[in-house]
Amino acid sequence: MTRKDKPAPRRRRLVRFPQLKTEFGIPWSRMHVDREEKAGRFAKRVHLGPNTVAWWDTEIEAMLEARSAERESAA
Repeated sequence: MTRKDKPAPRRRRLVRFPQLKTEFGIPWSRMHVDREEKAGRFAKRVHLGPNTVAWWDTEIEAMLEARSAERESAA
């Protein structure tokens, strides 16, 4: 297999709060995201500065997939 045959590995990106809605369709408030994170139902935040947080996009996608799978198995 040559290098051209392998798909390029996807790079992880850090996602800030406004991108949760625009890129992932998560319409929650900051407080609700905080509650869900503390309850273990949302990706853990990464502190970038004293007032700046972000989340790994791959972890958000995994969380959304898990919720989707839960919904489908309950039906």
